[in-house]
Amino acid sequence: MTKAITLFAIRFLISAHFASTLTNFNHNPTCLLMSTLRSENKHSDLTLQYDNHLSFVHRSALVVMHLPFNITINTFFSWKTTCIEIVTFFKSGDPNVFLHDLQNWGYQRNVVMYTIFPVLAHNNLISTDFFSRLTTFYAPVYLIELYFGEDGIKVYTGLLHPTEFILPLTKSWVPSLMHYDCENHRFFVSTGRRCFAAQGPLQLLRKKLNITFVPEAGDWHSKFTEFSVFQQSESLRLGIGVKRHIEKTIDYYVLYCQENPTLLSLKISQFFTIIDPWIWAGSVLLSLFLGISKLGGYSDIAAAFVKVSVLDGRRLSWFGLLCIVAMIAVSSSYDAIITTDITTPLEKYVVATIRELLKDFGFKLYGSSFSKDTTKWHLSVRKLPNEDDHVWKEEILPHHTFHEEFSGAAVFADSIAFDPMSDYIRNVLYFLKRHYTNVTCNVVKEIFYKRNIIWEFKYPGAEGLYRNLQWLSSNGLFQLYATLWRFVDEANIRKHPVVEQKGIGALENLFVAFQLYLIFIPLAILGFFGEIMFRKVHLNTIECVYCAG
Repeated sequence: MTKAITLFAIRFLISAHFASTLTNFNHNPTCLLMSTLRSENKHSDLTLQYDNHLSFVHRSALVVMHLPFNITINTFFSWKTTCIEIVTFFKSGDPNVFLHDLQNWGYQRNVVMYTIFPVLAHNNLISTDFFSRLTTFYAPVYLIELYFGEDGIKVYTGLLHPTEFILPLTKSWVPSLMHYDCENHRFFVSTGRRCFAAQGPLQLLRKKLNITFVPEAGDWHSKFTEFSVFQQSESLRLGIGVKRHIEKTIDYYVLYCQENPTLLSLKISQFFTIIDPWIWAGSVLLSLFLGISKLGGYSDIAAAFVKVSVLDGRRLSWFGLLCIVAMIAVSSSYDAIITTDITTPLEKYVVATIRELLKDFGFKLYGSSFSKDTTKWHLSVRKLPNEDDHVWKEEILPHHTFHEEFSGAAVFADSIAFDPMSDYIRNVLYFLKRHYTNVTCNVVKEIFYKRNIIWEFKYPGAEGLYRNLQWLSSNGLFQLYATLWRFVDEANIRKHPVVEQKGIGALENLFVAFQLYLIFIPLAILGFFGEIMFRKVHLNTIECVYCAG
C-alpha cells in the first residue's frame, strides 16, 4: 500500500528546480485565501517559507485568513465566498488533527488545496493513511514536497485528483454487475432475479464515470470510501464528506382484513347498540309508572309504538305487541347495521411489532429458501385469547412505527395480515386470497408512514456521481427499473392467477338480511296465531266459569 500511495502521490513528477522562496503561487484574486502552519519548530526552513508566502500575499493585496483550527464546517459561513484556496505547511504534529481540519473543506465544490511539507514529513505521512484519506476529497489537492539543500530548494509536485475510481460494493452484487447486462431492459426481464432494480443504473454510471466495481474488502479503498443503497431510518446522520441522494419516496399503506359476513357472524346483541340507551331507560320508567300508578298496565309501554287496535277493538296484548315490535325493531336494526358495514371502512387494529403477535397470539411464519415461492408466508392460525391486551382500536400514531419491523397488523376473526416491504405486498395478497377464501384483504389507501430509498456515499469524484444520480432520477430511470423488478417479481403470480372476488360484499350482506326477514316474519305470524289461540282459550275459560256459577 505504501508503494502504491507513493507512486500515486508523485506521479505528476516535475523536473527539479531551485528557488529561494515559494512566491510563485498563481492565486485567484476573487477567492478567499486561507493558510496555516503546523510545525513544532518556529524557526525552521518551512516556517521561513510560510512567512515568505504571507508576505507575497500581502504584497499582492489578496485577502488571507488563518485556517480555522479544530472546528466544524457549520461554524464558518462558506456560502459567503465564491471560491476558496487553502495553502497549508505541515512539518510535525498530529496528522489526524490536521486531516480533520482539511476534511471540513475537502468535500466542498469550490475549494482548491495546496499541501506543502518537507521530505522527512512526507516520508512519515506515507506510513499512515493520510494520503489515502486525501484521495477521497472532492477538491483537487496539490502536493508540494520540499527538499532543503545547501544550494537551494528542490521542489516536487503531485496532484491528488483521480479520474479512475474503484467502488467497493456488496459482494453479492459484484457478479451480477460484472457478468450480466442489467442495463438492457430485455435482458433485465429475461434473467429474472439475477439483476436487481438498482444494478441497472449502477452499470450506467460505470460507463459514464469509468467506475470499476470490486467486492468490499479490508483494503484502503473500502476503508475510506462508503457506498450503500438502503431504506432511510430515523436516526440517520450525515457524516463529513458523505453525500446523500434520495432515489424515491415510498408510501406505506396498511393492509386490513375482514372475515366475509355469514349468518352466524351477525349478533342480535348489536341491536341494543343501535337504539339510544336513554330511549330504553325512558321506556322502562314509563312502563313502571303506568303499572304502579294503576293508570295502565306494565305492558302498556307498547302504546308508544302502536296506538290502534288490530283485533276486536281492545288493546293489543303484551305478547302480540312484543312480536310486532320485535320484528320491526330487529329488522330495522339489522338494516342499520348492514348499511353501516357497507358505507364505513373496516375497523383499524394496530400492534407494536409483528414479533409480539407471533409470541402472544400463536401465529407462526415459515420462511422459504426459494425466493420465487409466493406461498412462503404460511400462517398457523388459532383463536386469539386476550385480544384487548395487545391489540387496540385507535388512531394510527407515528410512534407505532418501528424501523425494519413490519409496520402494522390487522386482526379480524381468525385471520391476520400485515404490511411488509412494498415489493412483496402483491405476494402476500396472493397468498391470503388463495388460502383464506372466507377472508377479504385489501390495501387501504391511507398513508401509514413514508420511507426514503437513499443512495449514500463518500467517494472520490462524488460530485460527478451525485450529478449523474440526479440526472437518472429526473429522467425516470429509477422508476423504470423498479417497475421491471416488480414485473419479474410477479411472474409466479401471473402463472397461477387467483379468482378475484367480483363484488364488494354488499350483495352478501343483503342476502344475510333477507335470511333474517325469513326468520323473523314466521316468528311474528306464529306469535299472532298464538295470541288468537290464547284469547280464545281465555274467553272459553271465562264462559265456563260464568256457566258454572
